[in-house]
Amino acid sequence: MPNSPRPKILHGLAGRLRWTSGEPGRPPSYAGTDIIVVENDRIAALYLFFDPLP
Repeated sequence: MPNSPRPKILHGLAGRLRWTSGEPGRPPSYAGTDIIVVENDRIAALYLFFDPLP
């Protein structure tokens, strides 16, 4: 997927991915932030947020 967002590593045990989505060629319809927390090489928590449009 071209121009895919890359996750940002937070403190080594968590990652954050900000994203937008919608119809190709049109302004985004919605946006969000996903945060993943890893413990013992497994997903311990996954938080999904809807954000205001940019």
